[in-house]
Amino acid sequence: MSLILPGDLEIQLDSLLGRPGVADTIRHDQELARRITLIGRSSRFLVRLLNSDPAAFEVLREPEAPAQPEVRTADDLKRWRNLETLRIASRDLAGDDDLARTCLSLSELADGIVRASLALAGHLDTEIAVIAMGKLGAFELNYSSDIDLLFVGGDDASALAVIELARQAQRVDVDLRPEGRSGRLTRSLSSYEAYWDRWAEPWERQSLLKCRFVAGSEDLGSAFIAAASERVWQHPLSADELLQIRSMKARSEAIVEARGESLREVKRGTGGIRDIEFAVQLLQLVHGSAD
Repeated sequence: MSLILPGDLEIQLDSLLGRPGVADTIRHDQELARRITLIGRSSRFLVRLLNSDPAAFEVLREPEAPAQPEVRTADDLKRWRNLETLRIASRDLAGDDDLARTCLSLSELADGIVRASLALAGHLDTEIAVIAMGKLGAFELNYSSDIDLLFVGGDDASALAVIELARQAQRVDVDLRPEGRSGRLTRSLSSYEAYWDRWAEPWERQSLLKCRFVAGSEDLGSAFIAAASERVWQHPLSADELLQIRSMKARSEAIVEARGESLREVKRGTGGIRDIEFAVQLLQLVHGSAD
């Protein structure tokens, strides 16, 4: 029986197919061959992973359940991320999971990366809370998403240690914190509350719609979510604040239009993801305080 992978993939996967028993296993498992073909047609990165890591082949043989990682180093963290991404992608491409399930799986993987990074950094669960924002907070990650994080409690050195470890496996953005890039990496809960009450821009309240506790001190994280929810839902959006949010979106669209990409930029262009997001969020902010 000849190998049933396409000829060009046999060449690309020479290292994988050279391992004892692998070629025979693929010959006798059409579903496995289909999954490998789908991966090979979709991602050079995952092809390289199949060639370089023997565990990757086993992931494709049993793609049903997430791997339970033993993360002791940053290299372990990165390897787990790669293998779990392969598992998620194989289920996505094979039609096992729909879009919502795939985004949820990618978000759960990122949650695991943050929790493992906190543990590797050596911080106790009572010291610091990590808050997911943006697409991670809403379980909406895609394969190329970075993750937006806020830190409550602890100190900047503690937060930086977690960020640097997480960045070994995932791009991390912390610019949604108060004062953006010029602000401290972490604040006390009372400091966040004072900032929201005195200086926060309307878009910053809007961003809190997606905040979610993800790692660290559950008590501190729950208190943060409760305080953020109070600022969002017990403060009706004024006409001036609504205008500010719309103006910010218009500026973002103008940048895309200036590049001539309004009709094909799927995130910020006309009819894109940001249009849907803003429509829903403005309805939430306008009516949520009364509903």
